[in-house]
Amino acid sequence: MKKIIALSAVTLLLGVAIASAQVENPEKYIELLRSDVSADRVDILTEALELTTAEGEAFWPIYRDYDLERAKLGDKSLAFIKKYGENYTSMSEDVAKDLIHEIADIQGDRIKLRKKTFDKAAKVIPAHKAARFYQVDSAMDQIISLQIASSLPLFK
Repeated sequence: MKKIIALSAVTLLLGVAIASAQVENPEKYIELLRSDVSADRVDILTEALELTTAEGEAFWPIYRDYDLERAKLGDKSLAFIKKYGENYTSMSEDVAKDLIHEIADIQGDRIKLRKKTFDKAAKVIPAHKAARFYQVDSAMDQIISLQIASSLPLFK
């Protein structure tokens, strides 16, 4: 539970940093926060999955591939937030529609990626542990999404 609270605090800082344009080099700051979040995710998953040594050897390479793909989706999410911030004060109807379609596509891609990873993991570790990965990872993403969303202003 302490790790989830730490992850929540770091992601809240990430959302605030992104939402406020006061950071001189936001990309560098965001990358530092991301590495902290990534380490916390691995710690939380390690504790939650209770993998044997053999299961860990089979699972963690799958997770590393997943994490690389998840990072690419994170880049798309950051681009969305930046675009939202750039257009916030003068949001046109077309841009608003484009932004919603963009974030919905990212969310759908995130779910597809997690499902694909579950399917791969369930081939090398017990399905109930692969399901636990899906459940815990999904919960962490929901916490992060909620904290970032709550730090962004509503559409005008």
